[in-house]
Amino acid sequence: MKRYFFLALVSLLLMASSCQQKNAATAAPATAPLAEALPDAPFDTEVPPATISDALPNRAVSGPALVYLVDKEASRIAWEGREILTRHNGTIGINGGKLLVVGERLAGGKVEIDMNSIVNLDITKPEKNADLVNHLKSDDFFGVQEFPTAALEILEVKSTDGGKFLVTANLTLRDVTNLVVFPASISIKNNQLAATAIFSIDRSKWNVRFNSSSFFENLGDEAILDEIKLAIELRATAPPTAMR
Repeated sequence: MKRYFFLALVSLLLMASSCQQKNAATAAPATAPLAEALPDAPFDTEVPPATISDALPNRAVSGPALVYLVDKEASRIAWEGREILTRHNGTIGINGGKLLVVGERLAGGKVEIDMNSIVNLDITKPEKNADLVNHLKSDDFFGVQEFPTAALEILEVKSTDGGKFLVTANLTLRDVTNLVVFPASISIKNNQLAATAIFSIDRSKWNVRFNSSSFFENLGDEAILDEIKLAIELRATAPPTAMR
C-alpha cells in the first residue's frame, strides 16, 4: 500500500508543478519508471546524536530547533534521462545528511549523494546495463572517480498554497554548484520527517555535456537531452539529544 500511495503522490506532485518557470527547476512528467524507481525501505530510528552546528555550521539559528539525521536506507533519488529515441531510468543512493527543523518547520540542511551508487533499472541485459552505468560514471558524465559525491544544500523553504512548500537549494555536481528551486511535500510528525520532491535539471549547467545538442552539432539520433528528471524521497529522524 505504501508503494502505491507514493506513486499517487508522485503523480499529484507532477501535476502541481507543471507551471514552474523554465529557468527554475521544473517538474517531471508522470512516467511510471521514474516513480517506480523509489522502492519502499524500512525507517531506521536508531541514529547518533547531532548538533545544530553540524547541520548548518555557517548559519546562525534562533529559537527552538532540532537536527534530523537522514536515514540513508530509507531515502532515495530516482533519475530519468533521455536520448532522442530512448530513455533510461534508475536510482542513486544517499550517504546521509542533516536537516534543520525550527518550530516544526524545515529550515535548511545538507544531504550527501553517493555518485558511485548509480543504478540503471530499465536495461535487462547485464552487459548492456553495466556499459551504461560505467559510462554514466565516466568523465563523459559524472566523473565519479574524481567526484564521488554530490550534495544538495537546502537554503530556504517557503510555504505555498495547498500545504506544499517551495524549496531553494544549492545542487553540487562535479564540483559545480547551481541554484535549484522546486516544489516539495514535507511532513514532520513524532520526530520523523518525510519529504518528496520531483524536478528537472539541465545537466549542461554542471559541465555534463556529452552528446548535448546545446554544444555539438549534427548529432542526429545520437543526441542526449540536457534535461535530467529527479525524484527525491527523504526520511529523517531527530534524536532527543538534538533539542536546543
